[in-house]
Amino acid sequence: MKYLFTFLFFLQFSFGLTQEERTTINNQESESQELIRHNEIRINMFSTLLFSALDVTYERVLSQDSSTGLSVLYNYREDDSENGLYYNEKFAITPFYRYYFSNTKFAHGFFIEGFAMYNKQQDYNRLLIRDDFSDRESNNFAVGFAAGGKFITKRGIVFDLHAGFGRNMYRSDEEISALLVPRFAISAGYRF
Repeated sequence: MKYLFTFLFFLQFSFGLTQEERTTINNQESESQELIRHNEIRINMFSTLLFSALDVTYERVLSQDSSTGLSVLYNYREDDSENGLYYNEKFAITPFYRYYFSNTKFAHGFFIEGFAMYNKQQDYNRLLIRDDFSDRESNNFAVGFAAGGKFITKRGIVFDLHAGFGRNMYRSDEEISALLVPRFAISAGYRF
């Protein structure tokens, strides 16, 4: 009888521990699923501070290693003659797809990106060749690649750095449009 009592005590004790472990594992899984945020919004500080252009990005995380998004750039500077740096895109809209190489976090770390870009360029030769300030513009379509890294805090603050180039496959005015378009960013934002 003494052995039966001891056996039943250990059986109940071990069953209770097993049940507690399952509950803890299930709680951790549900907490981690709740903490996965799939939407991001970022502002490119590089373009804003250096080129006086507003570049806003929305990104949707599809899985642990991929995402897709859309960047919209508007260059609100009318004349770049006072500054040696010149960003000749007046407007650009850029859909992109990213593949992440990190296995530790959800859409985090080193990535490569493929993008397409519709951009409207102003006459970038106007300062180099002639002094007239014509309003010539070129509508262009570019395809390109970029690489970079993304870092996310536990609170959802996102830092994104990437660099790449695209080639304008179609140019409505080849005389004033550039063959290559840059895609550079030092961005900060929030994942929700």
